Amino acid sequence: MKKIIMGLLSLFLLSMPVACAKEPVPASPPPPAPASVPRPSTTHGPQIFIEVDSSLNKDSYLPGEDIIIDFTFQNVTAEPFQIDPFPPLIQIGHQDEVWCSFLPGEAVKSLDLGEVVTYTLIWDQTDAQGQQVPYGSYYINLGYIRLGDRTTSLSLSGTRQFLILPIEGVMEKTIEMNESRTVDGITISLNRVELTATGMEVYAFNTPPDYRLSERPQPPPPEFMKLHAEAEYSLDGSPMKKAGPSGIRFLETSMRHSWKHLDPVPKGTEEITFVITKLGDWEGPWEFKIPLD
Repeated sequence: MKKIIMGLLSLFLLSMPVACAKEPVPASPPPPAPASVPRPSTTHGPQIFIEVDSSLNKDSYLPGEDIIIDFTFQNVTAEPFQIDPFPPLIQIGHQDEVWCSFLPGEAVKSLDLGEVVTYTLIWDQTDAQGQQVPYGSYYINLGYIRLGDRTTSLSLSGTRQFLILPIEGVMEKTIEMNESRTVDGITISLNRVELTATGMEVYAFNTPPDYRLSERPQPPPPEFMKLHAEAEYSLDGSPMKKAGPSGIRFLETSMRHSWKHLDPVPKGTEEITFVITKLGDWEGPWEFKIPLD
């Protein structure tokens, strides 16, 4: 009976809401791709891997809704593996800023081959000061665990992003632009802006000097592979948000630049200012005004 009571108490503690850390915690940028976490290899035994998965109860949330994140940790090798600390540090961020950090626990979990341990985090969308965080696309990061006298970071193989919607609702429409701006002889054409319930996407085209592609299927020249375009944008004169570097696609006569997974645009917005600040080594700005009425 005592074991049953302790087990139920443990399950309750792992699922109860927790608050953001009041003290600042160093930010960790979102990982570029999911990966398993290896233990440093030795010449006398196999590497040890742990798979970390996460799932959410919804893909998008209204302001103030509880966000429930279920984490699953599984040992996928033949040797025991310790998660120390458990749970690890959990960070929730937007763009390049961490808005909420949940401090690591004090427990240590030992996992045998195939064994799984779970942890549920419930977040009420408030920051460390108890204020509602802004709308937009948020990412989930995990902190470090100890491996003997070393540390290693954890990466998620499951859902790592979710959306908090603007309270006004989301604008959904497509704006065909086909407008060009030239700065120091370099022309960029803004082609299309797509506004959807999940975010904004922007598409532009540019033909760099001496642009050419081989007729044979092979990678473009290295100098073109570096021509990502940095951009930022503003809604109705609000502070600029970073759009980040463009994704690039090589076409026969030009390069296509795309910025995806940007924050959704609230209903009632009248104008987007989209500024391409840099193209490779060329400095802008190439500025576009996008009316929405």
